[in-house]
Amino acid sequence: MIKTPTSVHLQKNNIMSTLENAAAVLTLFVQLGTDALPESLSFSDMARRLPLPKSTLSRLLIAMESQELLARDPHNRHYRVGHLLRSLSPPAPQSGPATLAERSAERCWPVFPSGKS
Repeated sequence: MIKTPTSVHLQKNNIMSTLENAAAVLTLFVQLGTDALPESLSFSDMARRLPLPKSTLSRLLIAMESQELLARDPHNRHYRVGHLLRSLSPPAPQSGPATLAERSAERCWPVFPSGKS
């Protein structure tokens, strides 16, 4: 196929539309941390919340799952954030001397003022 300015423009719009749709799906999962939503969402949950045709949403979810952006529970078929996205975020920091020592790969010894132990 010869790429005319019109076909290139349509392809770019299609790519942007796909990226925007994927971003809209991921935004639902961002809201999981702030809203009273469950940790995972069903296809029906997403279809109700997004202004996408069900066929488009279905193809998008399949593609996002294949790229590990989303993962689907085989038992209830709900979607959750996938391995690829979870691997991008650092582990939640924990407090306390033991975890500080673990993170810095050093030993942590308490220091007491002289005369106290």
